[in-house]
Amino acid sequence: MSEQSATPLSPARRRFLAVLVALLFLGAALVASQFLRPSGEAPKEPGPGTVGGADPRVPPHMKLAVGRNLTVWWDGPPDVLRLRTVAGTTSNIRHTNYAGPDTCARCHPGTHADWSAHPHRWMNVPAGAATVRGDFSPQASISYRGGTGTFEARDGKHFMRLVRDGITRVYEVTQTIGSRFYQYYVGKQTEGPEPRAHHFYHKDHVLPFGYWLAKKEWVPVVHVGPERADDDRPDPYHPPDRDRTTPSTRPVATTATRRSRSGI
Repeated sequence: MSEQSATPLSPARRRFLAVLVALLFLGAALVASQFLRPSGEAPKEPGPGTVGGADPRVPPHMKLAVGRNLTVWWDGPPDVLRLRTVAGTTSNIRHTNYAGPDTCARCHPGTHADWSAHPHRWMNVPAGAATVRGDFSPQASISYRGGTGTFEARDGKHFMRLVRDGITRVYEVTQTIGSRFYQYYVGKQTEGPEPRAHHFYHKDHVLPFGYWLAKKEWVPVVHVGPERADDDRPDPYHPPDRDRTTPSTRPVATTATRRSRSGI
C-alpha cells in the first residue's frame, strides 16, 4: 500500500499563515511591553511587609524580568515573599462587617417590608421560630420509599424523625437553606443506630426532607448534589455517607404528605 503525499500549501496560503504568525507575535509583544516597560527611574524598594522589597534571601537570578507593573519569576515567587504578604486589617466576611437589615429599614421601609415577607428572608439563617417556615406540627408527615418522616417543634427547637424497618433517626434543625420555592434544612443527628462518636452527631449536614412553601407540604430534597431520577437518589433512611451512588431496590412510593393546617 502506498502512502499518499501531503498536498503542498499554495503560495497564497503560506503568505497568509506567515502574516498571521507575525501579527500574533506583535500582539504579544505589545501586551508584554505594557507590563515590563521601564519607568525611566530606578524603582523604589517597598517597605517592610510588602511583596517585592529587597531581600538578601531571594537569589537575583530568580527574577526573569522586572518592569514598572510586573515582576516575572522563574517557577513563581519564592516562599519568602509569599510569607511577607500583608493581608490587611479590613474584612467583609463577618456578620459585624455589614450594617444589617434594620439599618436599611430606616431609609427604605417599603423595600424592607417586601423583603421581610419574601422567602429569601428566611434563607441561610439560624433555625428559630421566626425563620423556620416548614410545618413542624404533630399532624405533618411524609411517606416516602417505604418509610415515614414526622416533624416536631419543642422548647424552641425543630426536629425531623425518620423511621423505617424499625430504625429511627432523629435530626435537630440548626439552619435553614432553600429558595423562594422551598425551604431546606441543615442539622445534626440526635438519635440513630450509629455510636455517639459518629460525625452525624457532631457535623451539620443537609437533612433529607424540605418544605414546599406554596403547596405547604413536605418533599424530598432535590437540587443538592447530582440530579437523578427519584429511584436513583440517595436513600434518605441511610446515612449520607453510605449508599450514596447505589440505586435503592425498594419500590418508590408516590410522596404523600399531609398539608399544614396552619398558614404561613
